[in-house]
Amino acid sequence: MITTSLAAVGGAGGRRRFTFRRWRTVMPWGSLSPPALVLMLWAVAARGFDAYLLYPWRDAPTHFAGGIAGVYCIDALLVALRPWTGRMKSANRQPFHRECSSQGST
Repeated sequence: MITTSLAAVGGAGGRRRFTFRRWRTVMPWGSLSPPALVLMLWAVAARGFDAYLLYPWRDAPTHFAGGIAGVYCIDALLVALRPWTGRMKSANRQPFHRECSSQGST
């Protein structure tokens, strides 16, 4: 069983223990659906229909969709790990939040 304290990974306090078993129970497994869907669509298009050989321009939208799906999955993972890591400040989320909240208040 993988076990480490928060003090070892830079967390505050070091009192809670992070175990793989506990993470497995809080992991939002539904967040793995978008990357899996993009991968399955790629496999069907590339292997079944040779779509990327016939239409090479389809590669860019597939990479874009895979990137968005990966970011969604990683964000859900970080939210699930929040009880062990504490509140992490995201450089990308804060400016977007400020921009949206300033638009709604006018």
